[in-house]
Amino acid sequence: MDDVDAMTLVHDYLAENKLRVRSLDDVLRSKVVSSVSALDRLLHDIIHIGMIDIYAGHRASTAKYLGETIPIGVVARLKVAGDSLNDSVFSRTIRNKLRALSFQSPDKVADGLSYIWAENRKWQKIAAVMGEDEAYVRATLETIVHRRNSIAHEADMDAEYKFKRSIDLQLTTDFARFIRKLGETIHGLVR
Repeated sequence: MDDVDAMTLVHDYLAENKLRVRSLDDVLRSKVVSSVSALDRLLHDIIHIGMIDIYAGHRASTAKYLGETIPIGVVARLKVAGDSLNDSVFSRTIRNKLRALSFQSPDKVADGLSYIWAENRKWQKIAAVMGEDEAYVRATLETIVHRRNSIAHEADMDAEYKFKRSIDLQLTTDFARFIRKLGETIHGLVR
């Protein structure tokens, strides 16, 4: 998230020095995309590490973890591998499995965290630690992810009127602050 915050510095520098060709809005749009990407990456890392800890016996397993399938070929490699190689085979297998998943929408975040966190009311717990209402936290994340998807997949264009949606520094700063707080909260709860 520090890299995301640095985009504000780039935006401000370009604005103060009048180094814009047309608009600096796309710098702000990249901040939204990078914020969501940072959260997604954090969750991938948290879940991967958590699953490795479960495998190593350093963390309690969850129903989702225990229900996860591993190809027979991997099981065979695990069976013949030494301890350090064994951990490496398992780690690569989990990383490859997680690579195809996205942890951005509230439902996907909760589902991913189920690999390592047996809490039934994840969003209620997360929101309470954030000092917010569960519905607000979920809706805010959905709004940010929706905007990210609009930027990434539709060039942030309004489909009906064919113009780019407006964006400003305050909105992107609020989004980034929320994502940082959400990520820090989740990390604190599941480590």
